[in-house]
Amino acid sequence: MRLLRLFTRHAGETLSIERILEDVWGDVVVTPDSVYQAVGALRRALGEGEDGGEYIATVPRRGYRLVAPVVPVAPEMPAYSPAPVAAMAASRSAQRPHVGAVVATLALAALVALGATVPRALRQSADPPARTPAASAAGGAEAARPAAVAPPSLAVLPFQDLSSARDQQYLADGMAEELMASLAAMPHLRVIARTSSVAAARDGADAREVARRLGVTHVIEGSVRRDGGSVRVTTKLVRGVDGVTVWSQTYQRELGNLFAIQDDIGTAVGRSLALVIAGGEVGPRAGRTEVPEAHTQLLLARELMRRGGPEAWRRALEALDRAVAQDPGYAAAVAARVRVESNFYDWTSEPRWLERATADADRAIALAPQLADGFAARADLEQWYQFDWSGAQADLERAHALEPFDVEVLSGETRLLASLGRLDDALAMQRKAVALDPISVTTWRDLGFILTELGDYGAADEALQHCLQIDPDDAYAHSDLGKLRLLQGKFAAARAAFERVTFEPLRLRGLASAEYSLGHRRLADRYLREMIHRYDRKDAYQIAEVYAWRGERGAAFGWFERAVRQRDAGLGYLKFDVLIASVHDDPRYRTLLARMGLPP
Repeated sequence: MRLLRLFTRHAGETLSIERILEDVWGDVVVTPDSVYQAVGALRRALGEGEDGGEYIATVPRRGYRLVAPVVPVAPEMPAYSPAPVAAMAASRSAQRPHVGAVVATLALAALVALGATVPRALRQSADPPARTPAASAAGGAEAARPAAVAPPSLAVLPFQDLSSARDQQYLADGMAEELMASLAAMPHLRVIARTSSVAAARDGADAREVARRLGVTHVIEGSVRRDGGSVRVTTKLVRGVDGVTVWSQTYQRELGNLFAIQDDIGTAVGRSLALVIAGGEVGPRAGRTEVPEAHTQLLLARELMRRGGPEAWRRALEALDRAVAQDPGYAAAVAARVRVESNFYDWTSEPRWLERATADADRAIALAPQLADGFAARADLEQWYQFDWSGAQADLERAHALEPFDVEVLSGETRLLASLGRLDDALAMQRKAVALDPISVTTWRDLGFILTELGDYGAADEALQHCLQIDPDDAYAHSDLGKLRLLQGKFAAARAAFERVTFEPLRLRGLASAEYSLGHRRLADRYLREMIHRYDRKDAYQIAEVYAWRGERGAAFGWFERAVRQRDAGLGYLKFDVLIASVHDDPRYRTLLARMGLPP
């Protein structure tokens, strides 16, 4: 990778052997033979130019020069299937590659180019799988086709607390989470999200089993032991295919230097992985703090947010307030506070919470413009409460550029695309989120939701069932499953699903709709009246959904109007919500879309 980057940065220039050795291998002692082998490997990977010549020319007694034109290409989210690499390899006999298109095969080129210096233990993980007898017997072009190379991927398992009192798990969790965030910044490396890494290791599975479950090439394991004012961190990088440890290191630091330990580990792991994958270096994250206690409070708040509910939100907000008080410049904590404040606004409809959330989002971005969290948090506010679609899109694009593999950013893009009616694009984005967080209730639930709106009921059912296998009590998954059953005409099954919903507004919305479809008008009316009595100030859109499902357009639009006045977040569903399909041909619906600034 570094050799190819060097050539493309200096296209047309002659690079000496000494220059290549210095820029590509740095402090690693190698001979000029390594350059000759690497250049030869690149030539084989690139093939011939349109005129039959080579892309990399030899300049006698001076070095090498890249003679092909280099055209910048817009970066895209890398596909997580190896199919594009295999397809490119298979089609090379029909179409010679353009240098700009080589970006799609950087991982493969880097593996070949760096082969002369990669330690054997690391190099084995890059070897293509052995050909089966059937493949060997196939003959012809098919048998000669290069094997696909799996995209490089990594899971960071929860670190173990080995302290004598076993009271430092929050420190171990924070170490793993920060390391994961640092490694996620490496280009071309897919880092599995924390929720899936934790779930995959929950039953004591070893590294090989975790790698199999998550479909990753490598796993990081670690432990933390605190002794007085110092902390000892042990970390190892394990190859998933056979469980071999390819790198390990132990760090002993004073507790006050916790962040230095995280940076040391992240950089060391990054450099080791760079020998195997087409990656770069890792470094300190933007928006961090140098105050250990402030960081501890952020970790506590994140754990509370995972639990959910108003009481957990209250305690999380208190922890984040303490973090910001201890370090007013701690952008990550300020951005996390936006999420809590927006939850309170959604729960209470009190304007002060939206005002606080908006101010904190702007503050987080001002403090750390290289931190994706602030942009992603502000985009949520712009989409769901301010209905500023272009502002949300701009902020999400910025967040994506900073953290292209962040699951929250990808999910935010999914929701925005859906709000704009671009469901096919939303589905593609959500599939990427699932690939990064494959054992997450949220990612599978959102995938099922999008598939339902697209009318792919079979795939939606599979996704929601997968979600409920992970968490059988997830209220939102049961609600989405009930909605799917309504659309399938399975009204009794829909009622059964809604009865398992523990979040009362969604439970009442579902039961009011299901009982109506079952012909139980009196019972349906009772559920609807209860919903209006208890939640008319915060769930006007959901009430409108019930009336639209019943075909009562006048009442539905009355509640839509109320939702607009209350700035109900549910209006973000207007373009794609199949529960309100009965009103789509009403002129008032088109007027409502125009008022919301949504495309017709």
